Order: sequence, then C-alpha cells, then structure tokens
Amino acid sequence: MVYVTSPAIFVGVALVIYIVGYWMYARFVDRTVWGPDEKVKTPAHMYMDGVEFFPTSKSVLFGFQFKSIAALGPISGPFIALVFGWLPAVLWIIFGTFFIGWIHDYTAVMITVRSEGESFGPICYRMVGARARKGLMGFIIFYLILVMAVFAYICGAFFRAFPQSIVPTIMVIIGGFVSGILLYRMKLSIVISTLVGLAFMVVGIWLGLWLYLPAPAGIAALGWIATTPVELWIVVALILVYFGATLPITEWAQPVNYVAFWPCFVAVIMIIVGALLSPFTVMLYPADPVVVHTAPIITLFTEANGPIWPILFVAIACGAVSGWHSLVGSSATGKQLMSEVDALPVAGGSMFVEGLLAMSALSAYVVIDPALLSPAWFVNFPVGATILTQGLFGGSAVSSVILIAFFAMVLELYAITVLQLMPRFFRMAAADLAGTSPIAPLFRNKWIGAFIGCLIAFIFAATGAWYHIWLLFGGSNQLLAGLCLMLGSVYLARAKKPTHYTLIPALFMIVTCLAALVWECWVFVRALTTAPYYYARAGSWIGDAAAAGNILPAQALTVTFIGITVILIILGVLVFVDAWAALKRGPIGETEA
Repeated sequence: MVYVTSPAIFVGVALVIYIVGYWMYARFVDRTVWGPDEKVKTPAHMYMDGVEFFPTSKSVLFGFQFKSIAALGPISGPFIALVFGWLPAVLWIIFGTFFIGWIHDYTAVMITVRSEGESFGPICYRMVGARARKGLMGFIIFYLILVMAVFAYICGAFFRAFPQSIVPTIMVIIGGFVSGILLYRMKLSIVISTLVGLAFMVVGIWLGLWLYLPAPAGIAALGWIATTPVELWIVVALILVYFGATLPITEWAQPVNYVAFWPCFVAVIMIIVGALLSPFTVMLYPADPVVVHTAPIITLFTEANGPIWPILFVAIACGAVSGWHSLVGSSATGKQLMSEVDALPVAGGSMFVEGLLAMSALSAYVVIDPALLSPAWFVNFPVGATILTQGLFGGSAVSSVILIAFFAMVLELYAITVLQLMPRFFRMAAADLAGTSPIAPLFRNKWIGAFIGCLIAFIFAATGAWYHIWLLFGGSNQLLAGLCLMLGSVYLARAKKPTHYTLIPALFMIVTCLAALVWECWVFVRALTTAPYYYARAGSWIGDAAAAGNILPAQALTVTFIGITVILIILGVLVFVDAWAALKRGPIGETEA
C-alpha cells in the first residue's frame, strides 16, 4: 500500500530533480559563468606545504568534502521542521539544494581557487573593504562558538545514548589515521589504504557490540555509560577533535573524514533504497505493524516554534544550504583542489548528496509511529533508519541489532568528523581578526588557539540548552551562506560575469535569516520574564539555577544569548551593506578581479 506521505514518493522525486540539477543546471552555470580551466595551476600546486595546501585526487577530496560538510543539520533539521508539515520540509530540501545549496558550495571553492588560496578574510578585505572584513570575521567567530557548542553537546549525548557507537567511532578515527600513513607516507594505493581503514571500522562495530550486548552475545561492559553525566562525554568528544584541529590536515582530518565518508555514504544509499521500497517493506518489519508518520501536510505557525517563515529555513540548517560549507570550501577544500574542473564534482556534487542525506533523514522519521517518537531526535534516527533498511537484510533480530549499532556509529561520525574542523577554523578566524593585538599570538599558536575554541565550546555545551543554540546556529549559519553568495556576486561583477545565479539566492537567504535572528532575539527577551530557566537543562553543570555550584545562572545565560543574537544581526547587516555597495560599483576589469 502506498501512502500519501510515503518516503518512496518524495525520495524518488528528489532523486530525479537532483540528477537534472547536477547534469544540466549545475554544468550550465559551471561552463557559462565560471569557465574552469584544467590547464590553470591551482593554489594547491603553487603553495604546496603539506599542511594546508596539498593537491588531492578528486575521489579523495570528494570524500573529505562530503564528510566535512555533512553533519547534523541535514539529519536533525528535518525532524524539527516536521512541526511545519512534511510538504514544506520536502520542498525546501529539494529546491533549496537545487537553486542555492550547490552553487553556494561551488562558489566558495572557486573564489578561493581564483584568489590564490585566500580565505574569506583577505578576500573580503580585497573586494569589499576593511570594515566588511572585520565584520565578517567577527560574525564567523561568534557563529563558530555556537556551532562548536551545539555539536559538542550532541556528540556527548550520542556517546551516552548509544554506548555501542563509542568503540566503532574511535576505531574509524584510528583507521583513518592509519590510512593516511599508508597513502601519504608509505605511498600505497588508495584502494589498499581505504580497505585497511574500513577494516578498523568492521572490527570496531563487532567489538562495540560485544562490549555493549549482554551475554551470551557480549559482556555488557558499557552499561554504566547511560548513567554518567553527559558533560563527561562532551569532554571525550572534544579531546578526539582536538587532534583533528591541531595536526596537519593530511595526517588526521583529511584521511579520517575520507574513511568516515564510506560508512556515512553507504548509510545514505541504504536508507534511500529502503525508502524507495518502503511501500512494500515498512509494514513487514518489524513484526508489529508500523504506520507511516501522519505529519501534517503544512502548518503555518506553531506556538513552540513560531512562523513557518523564517524558522523552517533555518531549522533545516544544512540540508538545503549551509554557511559552514563555505568555511570548509574556503579554508580547506579550495586549498587542496588539484584542478579547477574538479570543483563541480567535489563541491557541487557533495551538496547534492547532502540533499539526499536530508531526504533520507526525513524518511527515517516519517516511518516511526508518532506515539513512539522521542523529543530527543537523535534517538529516532537509528530506529527509523533500521525500520527502513532491515527488510533489505531479512528482518531478523540479529540484523536489527547490527543496523542500530551501524546507524548509531554513522550518526556520531556525521557529528564528530565535522566538529574536528571547527576549532581549526576558529583559531584561524580569531588570529585573522586579532591582527597585531597582544592576544594574536594565542590564536596563532595552533595548540593554544584550538584549546581556547574547545574550552568555549564546552562552556556553552554544558548548559544543555542545545535546542535554542541550534536555532541561533541555524540563523547564523544560513546568514553566513547568504554573505558568502554576496561575496561571490561581487567577485563575478568585478570579473564581468553574470551575477543573478548567486545574487538572488543571496538576497533571499540574508532577508530570511535576519528575520529569523530577530525572531529568536524576541523569544529570548520574552523568556526573561516568562520562563527564566527555560534555556538550561535541569541538572547541567552550567546554567541551572537549581544546581549547586553552577557557574552561570539561567538568567545570565539567556542574556548571553540575547547579546550574541544582537551582535550577529549587527555584523550581518554591516557586511551586507558594504558588500552591496561594492556590488553597485560595478565591474572594474578581470585583471583586478
């Protein structure tokens, strides 16, 4: 029986539209607007240092790019967005990716490649001005504080909720490290190094289940984890990502993200296939009938979340477009691109696959009985993904246990492999903004700068107010995407190229996200009088006024959120105004561009 809201329908439609989007629309823009030239020497070749600049094969860089951009936004966002109905979520994921997401990611990489490997700070200074550069770097720093905090909290929550994912996640990280040594130091083939890295993952899943399951299948040695404070696992996650933020990118972050790409990519394919077959399988496995989620078609306003515009467009914080992707493209991928013609498959292709990830996450949620849905969205994803896919493996109890462990590991990998890049970008942005001030050496030192970023992330994450930080992150994240597209429009105008492919999406995102931040600011102000303790998790180390020895009372936490929101709004408007002025100055010739 085919249901009106069956995932088979919207996943099938998304596949067709994305194929058309990549092979026709994206290739048209790539060819007619940017005109990549495979004979041009990229910054990866010009400034190769083995740390930031390093020519990387298209296949490896695609894996790195996808795992560096695909995180929690396309997984958690659809669950939050379901309160507005399944139709708006489906439409935004599909058409946001088609018209905005891929071109945003592609533009970020190409601007960097065409600017001799410069990151956003120098690019903004050269094309827009000194004030806009300071505003953009300040915006990025506050944005990174929010995104590090929310990802750190959820990484810790993952470990606590799914103890069977701890060992496999660590083994994938070790496997990636070993794979990088085999590939870059021992010069073995990419096939061998990849297989060795994945072998660590397989052993990790088996070992994780053995330690998690009770006898006779295991020894239940990890049962104590569920009763430990989540703050402990936040620290564990931050220790792991600290290495990714400080070691050379080819020794840790790139190979780890590349190896993690494979299970994460396979998971997307499994869920997509399961979704396409869901009319025939979801009523068969498990034995008890599971009905397709009866989410409303569309809801324009909810008391808890607010109006569908602009909140829906920032709730799905990466599944359609994401400013985080521009940081990855400018600070990492653009410095590793072997050839200009690789930009479309690496950057554009990765975004279309992330759109499929968002659609697969939505599919995982809509096959769970609404009565069984947990407010903690990350508990639902492995359950829904297992419901969709266990029919592909016979539907046995053993396959269900293994799939839960696999999807729990994938969930953690989507979070932690992206989080490991954030302190790296934080210290780079902070050092850029600090300039020659007395604090600049702290951020230029990668060990100290990354530690400061991790410490700030822990302080905010330990409040437990992840949902509200998430919406702030979503608003700032999407606004950063709009500002990146504005920079792309300025660059194209200077080079006498068409700007409407980037400018129209930029204006939509900037207006929408500023409205979302204003709404969130009003919500925080209202909370000071109506729910002063609402933004702290009960029992948290920080922000719970009822907990002894707390560091930051909930009222102060809410005021902090208000201050950050106001700062983000002011800086975003400042950068937009200066970028618009630069755009209106018109083209000045390709030689200067």
